[in-house]
Amino acid sequence: MTRFHIRKRVVQLAGMILFFGTGLVLLLLASTFDAPETITDVSQYADILKWHDISGLTDHFPRQVPPEATEARMSFNAGYRYGGTHLQLWLRLPPGHAADIRKQYDHKALYRFQGGNRKIHRDLPGGVPTTFFRTSGTDTVKFPDSFTILVLGFDEDETADKKWGHVDTFGLAISETTSKVVYWAEAW
Repeated sequence: MTRFHIRKRVVQLAGMILFFGTGLVLLLLASTFDAPETITDVSQYADILKWHDISGLTDHFPRQVPPEATEARMSFNAGYRYGGTHLQLWLRLPPGHAADIRKQYDHKALYRFQGGNRKIHRDLPGGVPTTFFRTSGTDTVKFPDSFTILVLGFDEDETADKKWGHVDTFGLAISETTSKVVYWAEAW
């Protein structure tokens, strides 16, 4: 083997080490960035709504937790990589208030579902993705059948195979029997 061939092999080897070494360093750096945590502290709700309005998807949300709410829960995540942004506010209201809210929004609904969650609604004939029950207070992500899910807005960036590449969706889930209302907005 000539000196030229040896030098050529050394340069090739150095290039391969540099290429794969750089890739490894970038992979390690990317894995050190943590996904944002889901915020559930309801006292932060008004600030989150003010500073993280999800592209106008939260216009139907109350500006603050209503004083008549006897209990409130929240779930907010700003999104990370392929995980989308979501905001959900769960309220237990005095009897009759949930029915009043449903009357206010029922005629604005583009889609209606009884119970279920995003995957179930998406897979129905003519269905669309909605939300998961992130504020249930349990491990369940499915709304009970007592909840009517009203989809107030839906904007998709369709992929060729209709696999829902990107979706902005918002609405309410209302249980008149338990007087609970869940405001939700998602962008993913």
